[in-house]
Amino acid sequence: MKAMDRRLRDILYSGDQYVVPAFQRYYKWEKENWNNLWEDIDALYGEETGKSHFMGSLVCMSSDHVPSYLLIDGQQRMVTLTLVLSAIRDVARGNNDNKLAEEIQEQFLTQNHRAEGERYRVFVRLRDRDIYNTIMDGKIDSLNDFGSRLFSAYDYFKIKIRSEREDGSHYDLRSLFSTISDRLGFVLIRLEGDPPFKIFKSLNSTGAPLQESDLIRNFVFTRVGLNEADEFDRRNWTPIENIFVKNGAVDNKQLSDFIRDFLISQGSYVKVDEIADSFERAFPPDQLEPARLARNLHDSAVHYSMIIGTRMHEDRRIDEALHDLRNLDAGTSYPLVLRLLRMHSKNEVTGEELVTTLDYLRGFILRRYICDYGSRAYGKWFSAAIRELSGGQKGLLDYLEEKGWPDDAEFSDTLLVFDLYQSNYGHAILGGIERYLGGRETIDPKKTTVEHVMPQSLTEEWRAMLGVNFEIVHKTWKDTIGNLTLAGYNGDLGSRPFEEKKKVYSQSNFKMNSYFVDKSVWTGAGIEARGREMAEMAAKIFPRPPSVL
Repeated sequence: MKAMDRRLRDILYSGDQYVVPAFQRYYKWEKENWNNLWEDIDALYGEETGKSHFMGSLVCMSSDHVPSYLLIDGQQRMVTLTLVLSAIRDVARGNNDNKLAEEIQEQFLTQNHRAEGERYRVFVRLRDRDIYNTIMDGKIDSLNDFGSRLFSAYDYFKIKIRSEREDGSHYDLRSLFSTISDRLGFVLIRLEGDPPFKIFKSLNSTGAPLQESDLIRNFVFTRVGLNEADEFDRRNWTPIENIFVKNGAVDNKQLSDFIRDFLISQGSYVKVDEIADSFERAFPPDQLEPARLARNLHDSAVHYSMIIGTRMHEDRRIDEALHDLRNLDAGTSYPLVLRLLRMHSKNEVTGEELVTTLDYLRGFILRRYICDYGSRAYGKWFSAAIRELSGGQKGLLDYLEEKGWPDDAEFSDTLLVFDLYQSNYGHAILGGIERYLGGRETIDPKKTTVEHVMPQSLTEEWRAMLGVNFEIVHKTWKDTIGNLTLAGYNGDLGSRPFEEKKKVYSQSNFKMNSYFVDKSVWTGAGIEARGREMAEMAAKIFPRPPSVL
């Protein structure tokens, strides 16, 4: 190991290239990180020239292509600083200071006498590469992704460079460039012999914490080898990560959640903070076949995307069943559902069996919720339930029945008086009933509201309709299923008289609202009667299998 004090100028001007290896993360820094860096630069700019600022360590090791180094730790800082330099270059060009712009370009960002991939003094990972290289080349006008994190960072620093400082002055570009290149210091550590993957796992100096998926990617790449890493990344690993791209970047939290659920779907429970360790135990290095594992992960990730709703299942019935389960926000069931989808893809479970199993699973979760049976153990229960699939659907349902599955009578009686409005499942239950009645309206919680028929605040007219016991009626039935309906608007009806509400309901596209057309009054007795009908429907929509009745 060699450790050397270096300024940014020494690192970038040296002619060496710093390559972000395939097992590293993509660019992760966000506005908070950019702002912290800029505050350090601004403070240094305003101090006497003898002062410097320590930026931490850069850890690298020689690659197969000298003078090229793998950047094991420090890529977030190095990429960000080159974006700052690019922003200074472009502001300088806008001010017709072409001499400064060319100095930055030719001595700190690119080396034009080298081959295409070797031109860039910092060479980033595949998905970041096109945007980053375009910025480094100063071809901002040709960018087609202005929402990327890399461009956002560049744009942030460009605005800062042009802005007025606190004392009312503006930045002198030459002085700002010198502050960054000559007064930002690092300890440059060059390693020899140690596996870069092992080093990456033990280091994290960027301020952007490692996700479990980062460690898992690193672990898989230990079995690929440095020479094959880029090709494996392009053909095998990037397609997995692409399934979890959100707003132009990989959602590593969601990717980590997937890998955890993938591991649990094998039948063993995994704690949230032990995903990477569990992955390494499940796939020992001496048995790991990277390409085969990547194919398995990719196939499972495709199914997982159907579970979380970012992709549709080709079978409409299965897609609807997944949608309905997703509406219950039952993430602990996802490993079990993932295993079922994989079994279906291998013709081990028919489409009909899959749909009915998902419906029963939904019934198990909702009935227990309404009847207050508790859900704390679901993660471990559903993990154990996966092992029961060897006995087919019956083995799974028998296992769940042992954990407590409310029957129709208990469920209906409880739902009748349950505070559905304040719960998380108003849309799920009312939407299920609407579809049961033949309604074709899409129940989108963002566009559909749960409406009180008897209002939350009583007017004199409503008190008179409810009778002398209006306070008891209101308290007992206000938020229950019998007094709730669906509406495609928010608050338009409020506390209007029942007759006015009836006119609106009669024109509603929701089937359930036709119930009110022939009603002359809306009292406690009416609410209870409608509530019982709806509770009985709900028992059919959220079923308990006959075998356990």
